[in-house]
Amino acid sequence: MSDDNKPGEFYEGSLVPNSNTFMGADQINPLSEEWDTENADVGVVGLPWDEGSITRTGQNMGPNALRLASDQFLYYHYDHDTDLSEHYEFVDCGDVPIIPGDVNETFDRTRTILSRLLDAEMIPVMLGGNHAIPIPGFNALAEHVADFGIVLFDSHLDTAPDVGGYEYNHASPIPRAIDEAGVDPENIALVGINGMLNPSSEIDYVEEHGINVYPLDEIIRRGPVAVGKDVAEVVNGGTDAVYVSWDHDVLDSAHTPGTSAPTPNGMTTRELVQMLNVVGSDGIDAIDIAETSPGWDPSGSTSRVGVRVILELLTANATGASNAPGLGTEATRYGHHTD
Repeated sequence: MSDDNKPGEFYEGSLVPNSNTFMGADQINPLSEEWDTENADVGVVGLPWDEGSITRTGQNMGPNALRLASDQFLYYHYDHDTDLSEHYEFVDCGDVPIIPGDVNETFDRTRTILSRLLDAEMIPVMLGGNHAIPIPGFNALAEHVADFGIVLFDSHLDTAPDVGGYEYNHASPIPRAIDEAGVDPENIALVGINGMLNPSSEIDYVEEHGINVYPLDEIIRRGPVAVGKDVAEVVNGGTDAVYVSWDHDVLDSAHTPGTSAPTPNGMTTRELVQMLNVVGSDGIDAIDIAETSPGWDPSGSTSRVGVRVILELLTANATGASNAPGLGTEATRYGHHTD
């Protein structure tokens, strides 16, 4: 380890490199004064953080698992009949050099890195890490736009003001968005809420602040496309940007077992892809993938879902179209039909 990379110190050039990069992208250091951002459009940053988890841990291994899983994807998206490499240049910034036990300094470092990406007009994509990781993401985006909306995909409300007096945990990102990043609750959409890990106190917080909730029951009854359109309207209403935060436990645990609070009876991946297309086609400005805990999923399915979430959002954002199976895809013409 070089002198410039001592644990606990945050010198210029101190990001933690990773031998695997997301989608094979070039690795850069956004803290360097010499980095070339002229052609970069998407900046990937790992935040291997799992402190403040009140259920299972292991999310600190998520960023590496997501990078490895990205090797299983191409840039060409069949449903959209488009090549993502024609729309974006990806760069991988490695991992934030965390300080175990020091959430304030770790999150401040993260905010600094994400802010640098936003300065360069990139879409930051954060690989986590537990669901506390949106907090520095919200704060970074708040430094660059006056108002932004949040879509949080989760089985849980995540509206606990604190847990035992600790404010930076994976049950509290929404209160931090409101009281630190200044997000208007009317521009927040909590999507996929269901199950038995939503305390009544968090429901009280939602009602007191006027936050929009789209429970799983509504998605099933009305369909993901109709709900997705409502969500897009809420987060884009009078805002300058949209932040999408993803928690694997919004899906049924059959699809994403490798997470801290796997949820039986969650959303399906087909509902997911349709909704991501609807929301993404109206434009997104920042993404995080939270609660990837690969130690609980030897199959690697959870990590692949996380990569798919990123690529679906970015593709819909680039094309401005909802080309998901069931909605009509651009590549349908390649099919062969007989009467």
